[in-house]
Formats: sequence, C-alpha cells, structure tokens
Amino acid sequence: MARSFIQGGVSATGLATGRPYFRRIVRIGGTGTPNRQVAGANNGGIADDLTCKVDGNGDLDFTAGASAISWDADVDTGSRGEPHLGGELLFVEFPATTRTLSVQLEEGRSGDADHQIRLKVMLAAEGQKVHHLDENGVITTATSIMNPITSGNFIELSQDGDTATINARTKGVFILIQKYDGITVTSTNTVVDGDGGHVNDAAVILVTAVLDHEGFDTAGKNGVVTKTVASARAAATGTYDGDNLKKIWHKLDGVG
Repeated sequence: MARSFIQGGVSATGLATGRPYFRRIVRIGGTGTPNRQVAGANNGGIADDLTCKVDGNGDLDFTAGASAISWDADVDTGSRGEPHLGGELLFVEFPATTRTLSVQLEEGRSGDADHQIRLKVMLAAEGQKVHHLDENGVITTATSIMNPITSGNFIELSQDGDTATINARTKGVFILIQKYDGITVTSTNTVVDGDGGHVNDAAVILVTAVLDHEGFDTAGKNGVVTKTVASARAAATGTYDGDNLKKIWHKLDGVG
C-alpha cells in the first residue's frame, strides 16, 4: 500500500511539514506468559515497552508483570467485570504529536483452527482514568473514566491487510489484540465468545504516522493527562517510569 508522508506542501522555512514514523510490532504467543520487554522470538527479536494494562486506579501500568496478558477476549484483566474486554493492550507513543496515523494488521494467525485474531484501535483505553488540566496545564482533581469499547469508539481490524487510519492530533494510539472463538464476530445475532490464548497465536502490526515538527503543544486546549505506574527498572531502560502521559483524548462521544 502506497503512503504519502509529506502533507501540506513545504513551509516557509523549507522544511517538510511532516516527519515519517514507522513501527513494526511482532507478537507471538497469546497465552499471557511471554515477556515482551525481553528480546526474543515472541516479539520478533525486538524488546519494547509497548505492552501495558489499566490498573485498578485507571493508570497505565508498563511494568514487566503487565506483559503477561492473555489474548482471550472474554477475560477482563482489569476491574471492570465486563465481557469481551480481554486481550494484550499496546500503547504506541509517538516522539511528537501527529495529525495522521495508521495501524495495519499485516498478519494475524490463531494457533487454533476456526479462531480469529482481531485488533481494536483506539485513542483511549477501556477503564483509563484521565485527569483534567486547567488552562495552565496544571493537573486538577477532576477526572473521567474512558470507555471506548463499551461505547463503540474504536476501529476493529479482522483480516490481513486491514488498515485503520485516523486523522486527528494525538500523542499515541492504543491497540488491543484479541482472540475470538470463531471466524466471525457475530453468530446468531450475538457476539461470539473469546477463547484462551495459544503459544502459536501471532500478530504482525505496522504503525505509521506523520509527526509534527514542533512536538507537543497545548495552545487553545486545556488537555488531560494519564498517570503511569513507575517501574523498578532504571530510567535509562525505557520512558515509562511514572511520567505522566499528556495529550490523551478526554472523555467525549466518539472517543471514550
């Protein structure tokens, strides 16, 4: 698929108006046991800190224990108790804000026959708590809980080559990898059940974006922030050590 990463012509400074971003994500094994933060066959030999979960407080947890999440769509790993919310949650944070991003399911394979691997692409995570910011960017006591799945605010990819394209200014995108007990999501007018992960479950995901040159900018927007859980690893090993993630979309119809 052809993609254009230069949009809007050339600025007065002569700089291209967008910087390209490419990220290929490999996930093998849907049993919830592979540690994605260690380079190995289960992540294409590239260690990363993309796998996370929403903890009981609504914060994003990127610690090593958060990597063990089953792809079973019926198993809710959080505290919400709703069906069809389980799966391995990824958060891809861009080095600068973007106005155009795409997520492609290059390949999705189930280790069990007649099962299906699907992706839910979202601007927020189910159960994520956002803390409102005031006009100066200071965190306030006001909060909201995001519910993109139960509200239907996501794009679902089900076949190899399916692509979700979002034209909106944001700092990152959430991707939920799920496994369903059937080749279609609906059966006799009901949602088919999720199924336990298999060691041979696999998904290859391509994330591309056009990045802004100026980075994060709150001009004209108060914005919101989501807290992260600090890990025990040295700060040099990753960016998720308790720092707040700004420019996460606040709760509104169509987002969460």
